[in-house]
Amino acid sequence: MNPVRRLLAVSSRNLRWLIVVVLSVAVTVSARAANQAVGLDPIAEGVSAPFARGACGTIVFNSDETYETGYAWQYGGNSPPDFGAFAESYSGVTSVCAVYLDLTQTGGQVDQPIDVYIWDQGNDRPGAVVAMAAGLDPGDVARWPAISRHSFSIDGTPSTNQWWAGFWGDWPSGIAAFFIAADVDGPGSDVEPMSKVPPDNEFGYGTGWRNVSDMWGPTQALGIGVEYSTGTIGACCYEDGTCRLRSINFCDGDYLGDDELCEPNPCPQPPSGACCSPNGDCELSNVFFCEESYLGDGTDCSPNPCPQPPIGACCHQGECFVLDVFDCDDLGGVWLGEVGCDGLECPEPECPGPQPMTGGENYTPSTRRGDPGPNAGGTLILHFNDDIELTGPGDGYCGTSELEFCGNAASTVNVDVPVVFHALAIFDPDAEPRLTGINFGVEYPGCVHISETGHCGDLAIETSDWPQSGEGAALAWVTPQTTSVTEVYWFVSYVDSGLSGTMNLIPHPQRGAYFADDSIPAILDPISALGAMGFGVAGFAPCPGATGACCNPEAECVLLSEPECLDIGGEYQGDGEPCIPETCLLARAGACCFDEDCMVTTFSECEGAGGLWLGDGVDCESDPCASTPIIETSWGKLKDRFRPLKR
Repeated sequence: MNPVRRLLAVSSRNLRWLIVVVLSVAVTVSARAANQAVGLDPIAEGVSAPFARGACGTIVFNSDETYETGYAWQYGGNSPPDFGAFAESYSGVTSVCAVYLDLTQTGGQVDQPIDVYIWDQGNDRPGAVVAMAAGLDPGDVARWPAISRHSFSIDGTPSTNQWWAGFWGDWPSGIAAFFIAADVDGPGSDVEPMSKVPPDNEFGYGTGWRNVSDMWGPTQALGIGVEYSTGTIGACCYEDGTCRLRSINFCDGDYLGDDELCEPNPCPQPPSGACCSPNGDCELSNVFFCEESYLGDGTDCSPNPCPQPPIGACCHQGECFVLDVFDCDDLGGVWLGEVGCDGLECPEPECPGPQPMTGGENYTPSTRRGDPGPNAGGTLILHFNDDIELTGPGDGYCGTSELEFCGNAASTVNVDVPVVFHALAIFDPDAEPRLTGINFGVEYPGCVHISETGHCGDLAIETSDWPQSGEGAALAWVTPQTTSVTEVYWFVSYVDSGLSGTMNLIPHPQRGAYFADDSIPAILDPISALGAMGFGVAGFAPCPGATGACCNPEAECVLLSEPECLDIGGEYQGDGEPCIPETCLLARAGACCFDEDCMVTTFSECEGAGGLWLGDGVDCESDPCASTPIIETSWGKLKDRFRPLKR
């Protein structure tokens, strides 16, 4: 059986949406969706990479620089520290100053960095690491069948005559972000290119370096080139005291001579002095590496010569502290200047940072083109199950939301300790969803914090700063999800003590807010409504269809459609009406005094008749109206009487 894995072609329209690309891999290849090693559909005539001029020497490729296909690892095949890496062999002891990669993609690239390596020879395969440059940005990668060339500076001198150059793409357990171009008909070299096979791979091989032909079929070379200094090399000294191995022609500093080494550093070091930071800290540095204020050669940090920042009143959560401006900022407070706290009243605490302006009740779904798909009308909500016990970091919470009916969703948290809640895709119980993908984002103010999160799909691609406010995620399932309630993500979150705010679901910053099905190409249905979780304030959990606030027989507010509300004997408050603390107040019954006569009524009935309402749940059996009652209470307790019952 040919082990080559081919990635099906994806239409240009689908490439507009990351999740469709994810689905094209995860769905259209069916049983092959979990493949770790993937390759592009080959083309008869190879495509060329664009020419690039070297910056420090001669550029060499083992390929003929035209390519017929491309290879990548994904899912468990691409995992730390370097499983899924690719390497090409070169010979000759020299100074390598750059690695070149000829890359292509089919739409999976979303800010994934790359690690570049130089290895010594080790038992006919890459051995000890000579040099590594991590977290590099390749820039925009061309779409197949186009190829783009990307250069990465690196400084390494192999100690063996045969050595290796290559890379590892940083998308652990995710879908392939891009592919290394592969030359199947060129001259190649005497040594076949290799890839580092992960543990528990689909081929049954042991872990370690193997020829790429074992996984993808006959291959002459990969699009991995190197740039090295020509001629004899030696130590090249720079003004800041750093040393680089260069040939005399490419040393733009002070060349110390052929075969001179940089270990130990032979270069003269510049004089040091005190380097001051704005916060008043001092460290010894030199004029080249001091990023702030350099006080001069020979100056010392003992005693500290740096100007100290001003000290004054800092208001944090309603309290005043005397701090410098930097410590106040680290605390998250507001510095009021060089004044004391005596007699100063700090304002009541407010939620710092920008308040959510989109999502929740303000969300307007995008216009969908074409006929509705099976996921049309679905919503995305946040639900808090207070029965979940928060355990340790790294534990997952998929399968714990226990929400079976949208109307029972709890979208408000009234504690300021970390809690677990879920994002759930909701569909009408009579619908027949086929959910295989979703795009969405999150937005929340500075007093709301997300300490941990995880997804409940088969794969997820998240923006680089997820789950920070304004970031987004794309999630996919290999098998269509067909239930009316599907867990999407879980979050561990909390709000600063004494403050309140909301976490809103919003459209993905690049991809919008869509559900995808398993059609080919996938049908994208806009998410019809996005929910919000309230911390100390009312949240918003919209159900599919026309829904609104419903006061159930217990005078609790739930979001239901009008027929659902009437079926449970509730009072429907109108389409689109949210559940807020006062929503069901008028539906609650309690004692109402007409002079000394008592009658159980709702608040509105009592007020309309000119009576004195004594509160929710107060009965007439104790004859509370015999004399004008005086209720000893506090304003806080009085407000609690008019809040919805805790769900």
